[in-house]
Amino acid sequence: MIAGYSSRSAIASQAVGEVRFAWAAAPALVEERRTITAKLLQETALITMPPGAGATRLLEHWLAVNNPEPGRRLTCNNLAAIAGLVAAGVGLGLFPNGWLQQMAERGAVVELRSRPALPPLQYTFQCGGATTRVRCWRGCARR
Repeated sequence: MIAGYSSRSAIASQAVGEVRFAWAAAPALVEERRTITAKLLQETALITMPPGAGATRLLEHWLAVNNPEPGRRLTCNNLAAIAGLVAAGVGLGLFPNGWLQQMAERGAVVELRSRPALPPLQYTFQCGGATTRVRCWRGCARR
């Protein structure tokens, strides 16, 4: 299972699901604001997974299409640590909706909306090599 599709033609990708993401921040950090703006992204640290992570690729695509320039970026390879940093008011983050809902119910964060919304992150089952591709799909179908 991989976040996204393979860009290599020798790798077959079969969509198996998707995860929706949303922006979050500590209530004290954003006060009454509930919308992501270019100004908010410029003034507030953006805390993300490392380059190459599915959620980071999703974010980079959203930023490229919508043209806001984030200011300071912080990178962490642990989503739970990112959740702690965001809840502590260190910066903004994006989380799978399931994570965000639990954190918001505890009052640790508030959800922020963006226009347009973040796209869903597709997850795929990937198999390599032309000769193994058919066997790979057959094996997946049996499970």
